[in-house]
Amino acid sequence: MMKFFLSALLAFVVFSGSSSAQNAGSTKASMTGYLTDVKCGSGFKTDADAQAHTRACALMPACAKSGYALFIDGKFIKLDVAGNKKAKAYLKTLKDEKNLKVEIQGEMKGDVLTVAQIKTAM
Repeated sequence: MMKFFLSALLAFVVFSGSSSAQNAGSTKASMTGYLTDVKCGSGFKTDADAQAHTRACALMPACAKSGYALFIDGKFIKLDVAGNKKAKAYLKTLKDEKNLKVEIQGEMKGDVLTVAQIKTAM
């Protein structure tokens, strides 16, 4: 449990927000991890698995149809519907085939990441 807590603490940079009803149930966050499709990524065990996954695979029709997610330290976080569209568009612009490490800015709503922006992680 402590390992999970520490991983979550390192993976999430939480910005303080107001406690209005509009923000209830969501947390603004900036997360860095590996962009993957759900079909393949749900089987990943380590960051090395995610790092080896290819852009071409993530764009294959069956993989793209499954949606996209962010893989961080063994944790798999699905993107929202709009985030899936942004992820697919982002993948199409890349020249690199592997190491799809990205920074995603958005909000956690339950166990789904609502995507505001995706960019290559430095």
